[in-house]
Amino acid sequence: MPRAAVAMWPLRETTRHLRPAEQFDFWHGCNDNLVEYDLRATAPESGFAAEAATWRFGGFALMTATTPAARYRRTPAQLRRDGLDHWTLSIPLRGHRVVRIGDSTVVAAPGHMSLSSLDQPHEVDRTQSAWIHLFIPRDTFPDIGPAIDALRLKPLDTPMAGLLHDYLRLLAARLPQVTAAEAVHVAAATRAMLAAALAPSPDRQAEAAGASGETTVARVRRTIRENMHRATLGPDTLCRLVGVSRTQLYRLLEPFGGVAATIQAERLRAARAALGDPAERRSVARIAEDVGLFSPSSFSRMFRDTYGCTPSEMRQAALGGQVVRIAGPARPVPPAATLRQLLGGLGG
Repeated sequence: MPRAAVAMWPLRETTRHLRPAEQFDFWHGCNDNLVEYDLRATAPESGFAAEAATWRFGGFALMTATTPAARYRRTPAQLRRDGLDHWTLSIPLRGHRVVRIGDSTVVAAPGHMSLSSLDQPHEVDRTQSAWIHLFIPRDTFPDIGPAIDALRLKPLDTPMAGLLHDYLRLLAARLPQVTAAEAVHVAAATRAMLAAALAPSPDRQAEAAGASGETTVARVRRTIRENMHRATLGPDTLCRLVGVSRTQLYRLLEPFGGVAATIQAERLRAARAALGDPAERRSVARIAEDVGLFSPSSFSRMFRDTYGCTPSEMRQAALGGQVVRIAGPARPVPPAATLRQLLGGLGG
């Protein structure tokens, strides 16, 4: 399967295939002690029809969930045990919930977005409802963390927050169709939208505006393609041509394996396109040089490792009118078994 067509695997949890008496225990296990349910407010024997899908993209996780009424809490003991401290942006689609943190109480209902954090003990009373939750690791925004913390349990009613609300609803609807390659661009756009809405500044708002069109990652890739013939193409050149800092460049390309891996992938992709074109008259060696790969042995090895055949085999098959089956990337690693495991792996 071509790399661009590899789909993301969500973590799917549902109790609808179980008998009513088994549903609550199964759902509690799915949560893996992330929260503690109040059995006095729940009748497990009468059923607990719930389902959720959680998509991990970039360093984020977005959950869509439909759940029955319940009361639950996240205790100090649970905080110490799992160490999770992600921010959580929540959007109610149906129903409402009352969140209590210390002496503060907030009622969340459709049309409103709220911010909370997994590092705070809290209690929740929830009606039967449908929700969107975006989990945001703190190391996503090390420079604006205090500004984001200050928004917890406060109304998010600015124009930019409204745009973020609409963006997340659209994102939840579209993520099932997003491929693994596209997810990196989606993560960059999401990061820009969050920064502009939660800690607004002219620069962040400009970045958010750009995120809705061509992302910085796309600009980096285009710049690599335009300059791949340079043997010295590297981080410094890309930073200068794209207009980003070295730190930002490494952060943007980390999901692809880093700067060097991204440059190599673009070079190999261009070589593959040329070698598979029957009308191409350049030699294999000349094609390799034109994409910036000047060592024949290294080029052959990298090409074979990536596509499952040598450059010469690709060229011979193309000239003979044959179809070459390209070995696709390894199948994506299945998602974590529980939500707590998935959240624990964010930001890494």
